[in-house]
Amino acid sequence: MKMTAKQKVALKKRLRETFRKSIAANTKVNLRKSGGDPHIEVVKKNASISKYLRGVCLGIWDEAEIEKGMFQKALSQDHGHRGGVFVPTQLSSEIIPLLQATSVVRSMPGVQVIQMETDKIRFNRVNTGPVISWGSENTAITEDTTLEFGDDTLEAKKAVCLYKMSRELLMNANISIDALVRQQLAKALALEEDKVFLEGTGGEKPLGLYYNLRVNSTDLSAVVDFDNILDAEYQVENSCNGALRVNGWITAPRTVNTLRQLKDAEGRYIYADNAGAARIPTLYGSPLKTTTQVPIASARPAANESYIVGGNWGEFLIGENGGLRIDTSTEADTAFAADQVWIRLVKYVGCLPKQPEAFVVIKGISA
Repeated sequence: MKMTAKQKVALKKRLRETFRKSIAANTKVNLRKSGGDPHIEVVKKNASISKYLRGVCLGIWDEAEIEKGMFQKALSQDHGHRGGVFVPTQLSSEIIPLLQATSVVRSMPGVQVIQMETDKIRFNRVNTGPVISWGSENTAITEDTTLEFGDDTLEAKKAVCLYKMSRELLMNANISIDALVRQQLAKALALEEDKVFLEGTGGEKPLGLYYNLRVNSTDLSAVVDFDNILDAEYQVENSCNGALRVNGWITAPRTVNTLRQLKDAEGRYIYADNAGAARIPTLYGSPLKTTTQVPIASARPAANESYIVGGNWGEFLIGENGGLRIDTSTEADTAFAADQVWIRLVKYVGCLPKQPEAFVVIKGISA
């Protein structure tokens, strides 16, 4: 059927509106749940943009049942009352990710990850070494009473998260929102791991390096410079009798920005690349990584201060009791009555510096 010019204008207007609303998804998501199984199985079928346009423009819906259903749904369904569209409004399999910090502790050189069979593993250690004495012939040997043994415990703590979302949000999405939420929860856990590995207070959380009393520390209460870094390296070397050296640093982006702007008497950047630009990929050969999980806040030890952690990361243990468990359910508690999908994340993880003296924290770094 031949369309008039007026009909074509009206069609284009309707196309723009319906296309904006309906093609929020290039996949159709169906949920299928077997009896008693708390996991949701997501089945996806790809939609075709060419079939959709052919159907809308020409009324030809051959082999385009999915696309026709999308079009009909767009004409009759108001997405606004469901809390807005979760995915992009164009036909796309991509979703704009949330900009988050990058997890760093696990990527430090030499960090060891131990798979634990129980919640706790005890390690015997020598707290104080023996003292050697000298004596002459026929002289009684002086008893050494300084040798002292102790133990450390690597304990896995429970990290949890529960997220609830509407079934419609999952069903109307153009990708598996279930999988996307799982991915976001796992990333959030990785960042939380960094936070507690660095400054966990113990108790329900792991004890982090910042609050470990056996870790070397300095309260700078000033702007950091490279001499402070060298002094911190010396603290580690001296505490470890020269056996261990710093092989990596972690700090906040602001601290790196302060260091890379330091200049000599002639105005040249002290730490620069071959072109003279201020770049700090390493601190004296050791990798330097940044994360906003190192905060700029109060109690560092004062307001608007931060810190930097350095150490021999081969002495840092991460313990995991089982893997990351993520469950989904439509029947837990009130989920059935509310017609919701619940997603639960559980992980048991802990940390332990085998030699706390191999680490150093420079506290009180101001801008």
